[in-house]
Amino acid sequence: MSLRSFKSLLFMGCMLSALDAAAEGPWVNSPDESTLGISYVEERYDQIWKGTLKIDHPETVQKDLWLNYDRGINERLMFSTQLGYTEAEFDGAGSVKNSGLADTHLALKYQFRNEFSDASLLSMSGRVGAIIKGSYDRATPGNPHAPGDKANGLEAALQVGKFVSSNLALYTELGYRILSSDVPDEVYFNLGFNGQLAPKLALYGQYAGHNSRDGLDIGGPGFSGEPDLHKVDEEREWVELGLNVPVAGSGSLSIGYASVIDGKNTSDSTVWYIGYQRALQRH
Repeated sequence: MSLRSFKSLLFMGCMLSALDAAAEGPWVNSPDESTLGISYVEERYDQIWKGTLKIDHPETVQKDLWLNYDRGINERLMFSTQLGYTEAEFDGAGSVKNSGLADTHLALKYQFRNEFSDASLLSMSGRVGAIIKGSYDRATPGNPHAPGDKANGLEAALQVGKFVSSNLALYTELGYRILSSDVPDEVYFNLGFNGQLAPKLALYGQYAGHNSRDGLDIGGPGFSGEPDLHKVDEEREWVELGLNVPVAGSGSLSIGYASVIDGKNTSDSTVWYIGYQRALQRH
């Protein structure tokens, strides 16, 4: 596989992420290329952190269907969008469902250093984005799981990455997210890699997380029950591994697994997902 082909496979692998909006390195599509992806994500948990104390919880399942689109505007600038449908089912006193449009993400990424064309040690990009809240309901008494924050927001991140060889790339991202509707602002991060194992097989993974800047503890002072769950001081860290294989011309298939390894006021979740991505040439 050529370096160009591996870079394309790497970028499509980075379109997917199990527990947050898509993780990204600093690379961008070329100006004559768009990328379209569709993925199914399933998250399950039967324990949560109440503050920092882990306790049992009725089994909850969340299923998401995502559509991702990325388009290179010029050699440095790329537009991205992520939209989808979500459904959560809480197995408490009878099964209760909460579904609707998921939070939509829109973003622009500008690559100001390119390790190849600029003879730079690293590739570096800045990303700014907007979040449009979904149509699902917030948590209510008897239905304590909402599929998202249900808040509009703005976010900005710095992304850095490097091809350390022709078949291994490393990247990191650090960002800040401002959210409305009483949802605490948060810092988010990821450290990831993508490596070519064989001519038609890539392995990718990441350590990632987000950390609210303030908020309530579940069951703590000021917390009045399920309607306050969007106000909590949430911390979540997870690890993720996935495989990516090219299929049918300019397409690729990804399958991955993620597990939460630490948290506060959040769920102890495991996640699996499958996705298909395709590079689209513009004429």
